[in-house]
Amino acid sequence: MDVEPKDRYLRLQHKLKKFSTNPLPDFLKGTYTEVLSQKIGNELRLLRQEQAEREHSRMIREQQDQAYKISLQKDQEKAKELEKEKEILKQKDQLKKEKLRRKENFKLDRKNLILELKRNQKSEPLLSNTTTKLSLRLPNGERIIRVFDLNDTLQDVLNYVLTLEFVELEWDYYLIRTFPKFEFNDLTLNLKDASLFPNGSLIVEKREFDELLDEELE
Repeated sequence: MDVEPKDRYLRLQHKLKKFSTNPLPDFLKGTYTEVLSQKIGNELRLLRQEQAEREHSRMIREQQDQAYKISLQKDQEKAKELEKEKEILKQKDQLKKEKLRRKENFKLDRKNLILELKRNQKSEPLLSNTTTKLSLRLPNGERIIRVFDLNDTLQDVLNYVLTLEFVELEWDYYLIRTFPKFEFNDLTLNLKDASLFPNGSLIVEKREFDELLDEELE
């Protein structure tokens, strides 16, 4: 049966104490002392060796525990990164699908709007003091001259533009004044209030729906 180092050390102390309190006759003392000293020395060496081995084993266990903790932490961090990447890819995929869905809806709505505008399109009025002549430069480089009523709004002008053949469903269109150059944001203005009387020039520019959607989703 194994004996703990502490117990063995206490036994050695007991032997030494017993020897000191029960001295042997002189003719036996030298031999017994030599044998006991050798045994005690062997026991002490064995004790130191066992303590060293225990300390070595303890250090190895601590190193192994530390290595395991570090490995576990790295695995957990890697798992978090993978989960984060999966979530980012999932969000990108959802965003892509949402953009595609909204783009298709935009094209369908634009198509229906153009059909409605063409059905209800007013004829061009004659030039008079209640009308104005506008020069429209289209995105394809073509220039169109058309007469509008002064009470027509910028939205009416844009609606007319949407009925033209060059229009593509996936693009949005807006009106730019040539001088001073700026984009009309308030399309409810009538042409007189927009200072497009008795004539005026407008640039029709286009912006892809994806750009509009990116701005909206930012």
